[in-house]
Amino acid sequence: MRAARLEVYIHLVGIHTVSGATGEGHEPLDPYSNIAVNTVEVTVTSFHPKGRVIGTGDIPRGIWQVGQVGLGYFNDDPSGNVPDILFEPHSIHQECEGWYIQNGQQGAVYYGSVWWRLNAGVTADISVTW
Repeated sequence: MRAARLEVYIHLVGIHTVSGATGEGHEPLDPYSNIAVNTVEVTVTSFHPKGRVIGTGDIPRGIWQVGQVGLGYFNDDPSGNVPDILFEPHSIHQECEGWYIQNGQQGAVYYGSVWWRLNAGVTADISVTW
């Protein structure tokens, strides 16, 4: 059973999706500018056979040994940042997991890329909304 997508509950301006992410990598959110991100959603589509799974699937199952997903700045995204910097790291522990990016009173926080570091045998779909 798939959990309700976060996009249903917020007004979207844009979305960047990475389908079938494996291993380690990153993708710019937009080719021309940094983005004020609202949400990140990760759906694990396959996991390591030795990964620990908790639950029956009535709700998204708990899965250990998946990896991390986050936001950041890289030298090949609009920020042009050297060295690369990883922000908002999030260890994935569920089949379908999402979180909001907190913005301070001063305004939005802008990011250049989404990044992932997944264990062997793990495949995930990642959506970033703004």
